[in-house]
Amino acid sequence: MTTRTTGRTVTFHHPFVLDGLAREVAAGTYLVETEEELMDTVLSPAWKRVSTVIRLRTAAGIQDVSIDPKQLNAALARDQALPDTQSSETAAPSMGLGSRTRKT
Repeated sequence: MTTRTTGRTVTFHHPFVLDGLAREVAAGTYLVETEEELMDTVLSPAWKRVSTVIRLRTAAGIQDVSIDPKQLNAALARDQALPDTQSSETAAPSMGLGSRTRKT
């Protein structure tokens, strides 16, 4: 079966919470990866989402946490609606990861 993984970075300017996360997460830039599998269709290729994870920094290192992409988008919209009270100098450091696509 053919799968593909796409990655994108998201930036939160304020601390945020998502279902499935045990704690509030600091503002910063995070990698989000979505894995999809190719569906067997007759008309045209179609991809079905298998999982979406956000890569978080923890005391123990880096942890991938499964998330609902709709919740992530809602959290990003809430973040953008809040006034920017934090300068870029005090924001959490970026993970230095860009957007990418990988097929397996």
